[in-house]
Amino acid sequence: MDSRCHIDLSGIVEEVMAQYDAVVARSLEEGKAYSQSQLEERAACSAESGNSLQRSRGEIADLKVHIQKLRSQILSIKSHCLKLEENIKAAESQGKLTFQDAKAKLAQLEAALQQAKQDMAQQLRDYQELMSTKLAL
Repeated sequence: MDSRCHIDLSGIVEEVMAQYDAVVARSLEEGKAYSQSQLEERAACSAESGNSLQRSRGEIADLKVHIQKLRSQILSIKSHCLKLEENIKAAESQGKLTFQDAKAKLAQLEAALQQAKQDMAQQLRDYQELMSTKLAL
């Protein structure tokens, strides 16, 4: 008898090739699945970033409109302040003129009062002189 074992190498090679092909196919599927999950994850992240960017742009546009309204209000208030300052200056000027006019009238009245006092004093002296003359008669 022959002590040699007959080994079927072609069957082993085919089995190893089949296992190798299975490993390759499984690795390929896993790679495709991983790539697909990464692609989907990045697509979701990209969509979320796009939505966030769109919201941010909308907020920026709203803020720009609000800023423009505030600037318009500021200009309106500044204009109103300038008008009020002009009115204050005009009122101060008018007040000064009125004060000067009142001061001049007061000076005239004081002068008239002084003249009236002098006239009254003169009349009193004249009256006393007349009374002295009358009593002397």
